[in-house]
Amino acid sequence: KAVADSKFTKGTVVDDKHLATLGVNHAAFDLGSKALATNKDAKGQSALLRTDRDKYWISPCKLDKGVLWVVIELSEIIHVHTIVLGSFEYYSSTPNAFQVLGQLVYPTEEWQVLGHFQASSTRQYQEFKLKAPVMAKFLKLRFLSHH
Repeated sequence: KAVADSKFTKGTVVDDKHLATLGVNHAAFDLGSKALATNKDAKGQSALLRTDRDKYWISPCKLDKGVLWVVIELSEIIHVHTIVLGSFEYYSSTPNAFQVLGQLVYPTEEWQVLGHFQASSTRQYQEFKLKAPVMAKFLKLRFLSHH
């Protein structure tokens, strides 16, 4: 399903050279970041932040209730201004529309919306800039649709 709503910010495909210019990846497993929670039907949560492309997070595309989601604990409280997303599993769909929420504490019932984004159907990294950077320690990604 195509997303035509102007509230969705499109990403930009980036290569490894550009990723190196972004500085520290505060969502890196090697820095202590963790995928804390996900929708109950998902499998492979521990693979989400790892660089091993032979391991992956997988979830049914259609859920009985709600959307696919994951909560990530960043390595420290940071000023979030950029989200980089990569989907490299060749035998599954890729994210299309998704929402990013942030918070300083977890668990919480109150999340701050950081943005709505639209990814391209590609097996490369994509960069998404937040319109208004925010301080956060926890991010919740809600995948609203897929390619």
